[in-house]
Amino acid sequence: MAFRSSKRENDGKKNIESLFRDLSTSGVESLYAHQADVLRIYESKASSEKDVAIELPTGSGKTLIGLLIAEFKRRQSKSKVVYLCPTRQLVHQVVEMANKNYGINAISFVGSKKEYPKSDKTKYNNAEAIAVTTYSSLFNVNPFFYDPEFIIIDDAHASENYISTNWSLRVVREEHDDLYLNIIEFLSDYIPRNVYIRMLDEGIDPLDKRTIYLVPIYAIHNQLVELGTLISSFIEEYDLRYQWSLLKDNLHACNIFYSWGEILIRPIIPPSLTNSAFNNATQRIFMSATLGNGGDLERITGIAKIYRIGLPDGWDRHSLGRRFFVFPSLELEEEESMAFMRDAIKSTPRSVLLVSSNRDVDQFHDLFNDWELAHKFYTANDIEDSKDEFLLEEKAVAVLANRFDGIDFPGDDCRLLIVKNIPYHANIQERYLQSRVDASIIFYDRNRTRLIQAIGRCTRSPKDFAAVIVAGENDLTDWLFFESKHKYFHPELQAELKFGFNNSRMSKVEMLENLGHFFAQDSIWANANETIIEDRDKISVSEIEGITNLDNSVRHEIKYLYALWNGDYEQALERCDKVIEKLDGGPKLKGYRAFWSFLKSNVCFLLYKDTSEKQYYDLAVSTSSRAARISSAFRTMKLTEEAEEFDFEYSENFESNIDRLIEYLDTLGISNKAKFRRYIDGVVSMVSKKENLERAQVEIGKLLGFESFKDESSGAPDPIWISNDQLVFVFEDKLYDDKDKAIPLIDIRQAVTHEKWLKENHRTINLDSKVYPVFMSNSKKIESNAKFACDGLNYWNYENFKTWALEFLLFIGNLQSKYASKTDLTWREYVLKEFKNKNYTPEEVLGKQVPLSNLI
Repeated sequence: MAFRSSKRENDGKKNIESLFRDLSTSGVESLYAHQADVLRIYESKASSEKDVAIELPTGSGKTLIGLLIAEFKRRQSKSKVVYLCPTRQLVHQVVEMANKNYGINAISFVGSKKEYPKSDKTKYNNAEAIAVTTYSSLFNVNPFFYDPEFIIIDDAHASENYISTNWSLRVVREEHDDLYLNIIEFLSDYIPRNVYIRMLDEGIDPLDKRTIYLVPIYAIHNQLVELGTLISSFIEEYDLRYQWSLLKDNLHACNIFYSWGEILIRPIIPPSLTNSAFNNATQRIFMSATLGNGGDLERITGIAKIYRIGLPDGWDRHSLGRRFFVFPSLELEEEESMAFMRDAIKSTPRSVLLVSSNRDVDQFHDLFNDWELAHKFYTANDIEDSKDEFLLEEKAVAVLANRFDGIDFPGDDCRLLIVKNIPYHANIQERYLQSRVDASIIFYDRNRTRLIQAIGRCTRSPKDFAAVIVAGENDLTDWLFFESKHKYFHPELQAELKFGFNNSRMSKVEMLENLGHFFAQDSIWANANETIIEDRDKISVSEIEGITNLDNSVRHEIKYLYALWNGDYEQALERCDKVIEKLDGGPKLKGYRAFWSFLKSNVCFLLYKDTSEKQYYDLAVSTSSRAARISSAFRTMKLTEEAEEFDFEYSENFESNIDRLIEYLDTLGISNKAKFRRYIDGVVSMVSKKENLERAQVEIGKLLGFESFKDESSGAPDPIWISNDQLVFVFEDKLYDDKDKAIPLIDIRQAVTHEKWLKENHRTINLDSKVYPVFMSNSKKIESNAKFACDGLNYWNYENFKTWALEFLLFIGNLQSKYASKTDLTWREYVLKEFKNKNYTPEEVLGKQVPLSNLI
């Protein structure tokens, strides 16, 4: 038996580049120039900084940069190094690259810490190897990695949900039904009655399921202990102990968001530095494909100051690889578009589809069975530990849910990527800020990054290439469809998108032929590629409006969070004022500014309860009113009815209708011009035929932004239009064969009962809601003995309605040309102004009617 000798690593390297030259690398002969530049900047300017962010584009070798810095630190100072990845699959991918390609000793730590091999734990604790693990292995109550000295956070741009989840109690109706319903019942005294009833309704309108609401902390401040007791009684049953343990003593620093499907309790920014393992590290390095300039990384990580190492010289115009974008829905009907996707998959050995949910995965699995593809079907779970089996298949398709970054398919691994249903938001806080408060501006960088990550899965080197089929609709891929968003992208991507648009307005056969030329990389494609390069060199990138304001405000936002978390309300108030001051800019910032005015009113109220000084109460009242003036989302959240009243530009009912309309247009597929045109033509056809009047009224009501439906139960009115549960039109439709016939008393009496029926059968309608029964008829007179029964009834002549409805449908159809994604503030403002200017508000609809008693 041979003796073991002590092998001492050469830890006297002067710099990271010299370390690289001594590593036993495989297939990596030297560093790229941009990689060497980044390492030199790090060593000369950032090696002693507490927090450092390094930006390197997708596929440019940032994993190697991160591992080299980690290995250098491990050897130089015998530091315990932890390399964090979002998913288990990425952990395995990084470890394989480190050991196989770079000659760096890295060990994967996944699963339960009880199952970590003792030898691996010893190597980490003795700084003999880099530990590669998931975010959740560090961010938990009792981590094995409790004292790392050096932390690498890979794919930091994708870490928001992985970090914030630790300080988020998410109560999902389907999974935690008893807890969900108990919390809603507890909140019933603090939320609008009609909203409370909707939360309990199993048959709720699908559009209402999308709506997110917020409970002001000042409304339930006195009941926070009781709320905590209620939640604690269910924690063991639903295994929510970890998240609750971090939140239960800090509910005053949280927001409570709720919808029909879930409740989310969390602080606005994750207080990551309250995690001692994360906080006590000597240095944290954030590796990201895009850093942006608006403070998004700081908001994601809860760190106020991060030293940035930006893109290397030259990368502002060149990117990695070539993508050929195809947009089949621009020209093809849905059935033919799906057939194109099927034939594209058949034309290449391996394809990857990125979708948003496991439900999408199941739907594609069924679809592939119907298509009778010869390809083997893989999911994210199948390739979590290794892609080898997938890569060995001659024909394979991987359909991956919520894997928009991290999993790489370079070279011949995959030449066809399909993206569908990339979500705008990762949680309902993001949804609330984007859809209710018009604060989508703070997510522009994040949304841009999500897209860039998704479409870059299969182009990982300068000469790599892959086709990208954009199959999404009414999701984040809207950014790829609309030129108003293209200006924020890299010049190379802008040029690729422009080329893709121009070459997607053709037949299915022609598009498939072009795909063939691209996959073959033949002379025909080479000529096309020159067009992309020429366009790229003429294009510049536009700065996101308000980005400087957001960058200036973010450190105050984070300091506000920690002050509030620690109960320092005076410091929190001071930081709120700083944030609002820094956000004083253009119209795109007004929603986020309103949200911070709302947060300030909460802090003022907490100060009032803490000190009993009335000045803070008065400030809370005035600030909540100011928030309501800026954003309609806060109109129902004013601290007191005595708060200052304002003359709003738009009525609450009208703004509610527009918010609902925007969601409805999204479900119709307004981003797809041809599809939306077909829908409008269908409604025009309904309006033109008397026998389809009720169906036409329902659709017209929806397009006006009303909750519009036909109740089929006995005694129900004809279509019902509801605005904000406050203003309601209930129709009684009577079209007579003889239009000169007088409306008889018996028909009028039917309409008289509709208001009473509505309030008895639809609980969301308040007793004081304004209900207008509308008699629609082609007759222009009533029987002489019926006039006494007409009180409170309105009349709308059918022919007048038809003419008006056709004009309205022309107007709605023309709106599509200005569509720029449902979360775009300019889109909402445009719709509001156009509806107002064309007199399509709920109040103007009322003006189209006359008292029925006016008829003679």
